[in-house]
Amino acid sequence: MKKLRKFTSLMLAFGLAMGLTSMTLRANGEHEEAAKPHRVEDAEEISLSEWEGEFNSPIAYFEDEAVKESMKQLAEKMGKSADEVSHEWEEMMKSDFKALKVEGDKITFFDGKIGEGKEITSAEYAYDSTYATKHGNFDLEWFAFRAKNDDAQYPVLLLMPLHGEEVLMHFHMRYGSDIDSLFENENWWPTFMKSDTTTEQVVEMIESHANHDEDAEEAEKSEGKEEHELPAPEVLEDVNLKEWDGFWNNMGAYLKSDELKSAFETLAQNEGKSVEEARIAYKLKRAAAFDGIEFNGEEGTIAFYDGFKDDANVDPLSKAHYSYKESYKVKHGNFDLEWHVFTTEDEGALYPVVVLMGVHGEEVLTHFHMRYGDDAVELLKKDGWFPTFVKPESTFDQLAAEITE
Repeated sequence: MKKLRKFTSLMLAFGLAMGLTSMTLRANGEHEEAAKPHRVEDAEEISLSEWEGEFNSPIAYFEDEAVKESMKQLAEKMGKSADEVSHEWEEMMKSDFKALKVEGDKITFFDGKIGEGKEITSAEYAYDSTYATKHGNFDLEWFAFRAKNDDAQYPVLLLMPLHGEEVLMHFHMRYGSDIDSLFENENWWPTFMKSDTTTEQVVEMIESHANHDEDAEEAEKSEGKEEHELPAPEVLEDVNLKEWDGFWNNMGAYLKSDELKSAFETLAQNEGKSVEEARIAYKLKRAAAFDGIEFNGEEGTIAFYDGFKDDANVDPLSKAHYSYKESYKVKHGNFDLEWHVFTTEDEGALYPVVVLMGVHGEEVLTHFHMRYGDDAVELLKKDGWFPTFVKPESTFDQLAAEITE
């Protein structure tokens, strides 16, 4: 069996990007505060060859009748008019150009679809830097490129890697005159798809977004039902961090691997969803803001890393001393789940509260679930969120078995 290797958490499939953004906007009409981006030191240089090819904006498809009908159905589910929903999506994905072509270091921008639009401008670009930031519970990576000529119409570009291979290959980008200003609008996601994308694929992704919104609403309802059912906590003997000793990898970081394609096909069939829908839902359930976690029971510490055991930075994102506080037994369907609450008083700790489920699954995949944040009770109400961590020596076969269980 092949050993697991790290795959970048690319997140933000077209529909998922819209789903997370719309959920953020729905919450009390307020915007979730965006995490401050930081430059990744010693990041590997990347070339535009990663984006080689021709791409159209989804907005260029919005006049197609099939897309209009799909947007209308989505609007009905959201309790809005089709015009309102189309306008919201256009605002999130808007750009000065409808298509672009990447050839070597040169990018050409067009005012319409490839083969239909006229050239607006072109310029050659060189890699500048890599930035890491967060969107909800997800880690995002942006690659910055600067124009080689001073008179370029778009001096700076931020590009996210291509992703969404299962349904709709695409990437997100931003453009402007300086890097910092491009991170200010968290709800701006110019999106570009391969020029051979069909109308049917765009419709499928819109429908995926609609289903994602329905799942999110059901989760919110479930949380509300269980809000007053959280049992009283109890203090148990012999609960300490030694049970989780060692380094563990984030299961969610593996989920883009082609090695797991057949597992998601099986999951999709079992759940009556498309492969992309099943993968997105599973990714959301397992999502974590860090890819590595290390427990030292003797010291009583937990360290969080931005990579796996073999490639995590020497310095952790955060490391603090945690003490056991109490335990809760919480209903999840027909199961009683036992969560153990650990807290820290260390100044500067990134996660003041960590709740852990015991290590289990040895017969298939040794793993545990956890949650992290500021308030234990609120964390225990997040019934659809199960960040999961596995041993570094775990295999793809084991991971696939867990997905299809």
